[in-house]
Amino acid sequence: MLSKNQIKLINQLNQKKYRKKRALFIAEGIKTVKEFLSSGYELECLYSCVDLLFAPDKEVELISQQE
Repeated sequence: MLSKNQIKLINQLNQKKYRKKRALFIAEGIKTVKEFLSSGYELECLYSCVDLLFAPDKEVELISQQE
């Protein structure tokens, strides 16, 4: 379950000014997430609606489709 602050942050990251201000971005889609995990970037949070079998060493927070 996502908190209101987490939802607010995720929604803010849709705007460029907040991505630059917080130095964060959102990666969506299986292919993009796989590429991100193999890159040198530091992972802040990983949310998924399904269990990610390709990321067993990462802590994945399962959320519902509605969230």
